[in-house]
Amino acid sequence: MPTYDYECKKCGDVFELEFKIADRKIPTEESCRLTTCDGEVRQLISAPGFAYDNIGPKKPDAAFNDKLKEIKNAHKYSTLPIIE
Repeated sequence: MPTYDYECKKCGDVFELEFKIADRKIPTEESCRLTTCDGEVRQLISAPGFAYDNIGPKKPDAAFNDKLKEIKNAHKYSTLPIIE
């Protein structure tokens, strides 16, 4: 299930919740989760998260690394890391 980031406009509390895509606006329809605040909550724009299976992250194959090296060589001042 996707995770979404939210922030209270009044106190600045930032938190992350899991929701179905259709339900992602529910926290914005309620006040801040902190009992002393009662501020308006907004959804933040954030990068999507990537989950791995139970085995853990997989290393890129050789062809992928070769393509990265080709790109790196074409752009000498790039900061793109090459995973070996």
